[in-house]
Amino acid sequence: MTRRAWCPVGWVLITLLLLSLGPAGTAASSDPASSLSVALDVATGGCESASHEEEILAFRDRLATAPTPEAARALALSQTRLAHQALARARWILPFSATVREAGSNLDAYEARLRQARTQEAVAAEFGGPVRVASGGDSRNDGAHARVNCDYTTTEIVIIVIGFILGIIPGIIFLFLFC
Repeated sequence: MTRRAWCPVGWVLITLLLLSLGPAGTAASSDPASSLSVALDVATGGCESASHEEEILAFRDRLATAPTPEAARALALSQTRLAHQALARARWILPFSATVREAGSNLDAYEARLRQARTQEAVAAEFGGPVRVASGGDSRNDGAHARVNCDYTTTEIVIIVIGFILGIIPGIIFLFLFC
């Protein structure tokens, strides 16, 4: 294994070790082993996991059918809060990273768009970007195509992996933000 090939995998392994030693956070994923398999898929060159497409689509449907726009926004923002937790852990691991700061700005902008959505359908539509990433740009799922050949930096992979450890949706949000 060359040094270049080891670098991203090494960062992922170091990240996982540090996260396991850190204080216990809020566990959002119903199946941490499943989240970890998606994270490792990303770390080894995958861009999305088809096995979690149904979960992402079901979440989008839950947003669209929420009883009120406020309930839809609260549900969507619960996942971005987990993404912020992932960024907090990434800042601890990579304190001087411009990529982590940029990811925070992108996440804040995404949350602002969610807060501006006036209807449940608008909240679900805003969630369409992560849905396209999760579905590999399948137009049947959201009416548009996404770039599915994503190139992630090592720092982005670390953030994505932490996101997946905290839950499938936060990991997918980072895939969307970085792709």
